[in-house]
This record gives sequence, C-alpha cells and structure tokens, in this order.
Amino acid sequence: MTKQEQLEQISLRLTEFFSPDSKVGIPEMVFVAGLSVLGRPTDALTREQKMDVMHIGTCALLEPMGYYRLTGRDTDGFPQYEVLKEFTAEESEKGEVLKDAIINYFADFLRK
Repeated sequence: MTKQEQLEQISLRLTEFFSPDSKVGIPEMVFVAGLSVLGRPTDALTREQKMDVMHIGTCALLEPMGYYRLTGRDTDGFPQYEVLKEFTAEESEKGEVLKDAIINYFADFLRK
C-alpha cells in the first residue's frame, strides 16, 4: 500500500468516527494525535488551547522519530516536550516526515 493509500485509510477511519459529514485531513489527524496525548478536555477548548493541542500532536507524532522527548506535564496537565532535533521549515513544507509519522502513529487503524 502506498503512503497516500495509507493516509487515505486513516482518514476514512477517523472520518467514520469523528466527522461523517466531512473528510478528515492532515491537520485533523495531528489534532486527534494531540487529543490522545492530552486526554479528553473537561471544558471547551479556546482557540489558543486548540493551537496547543496541534503542537502537542506534532510533538507526539515526531517523538518516535527523535525530534522531541516528553519531559512531563505542566500545572494545567498539558504535556511538555523537549526539542531534540529541529524540525526544519523544508521538512515541514514537504510534509513527508509528518505523513510518515502519522502513518506510524495510526498504524493500528491500518491493521483493522
């Protein structure tokens, strides 16, 4: 299965679960990864908190690839990460590293 086919399978599974009316894309996959690390919020998230969840998702996705390391949680319960290796603008723009990280993170979806 190609990388694009794997991402499509993940998208379909997440779409079925979260958003049957609209397709789940890469940003939503990052958000779901962030929520899975953060846990279920008790209150509605502010715009800033949603951006924090996206950052947590990025860190969680890239942690197994050696970019970040989870160091603990702050007083609000948000995970804190240490940067081990810079995620360059070029890597970010191409998106291939993040796509690989998403496929690895959601690998269980591909096995079902």
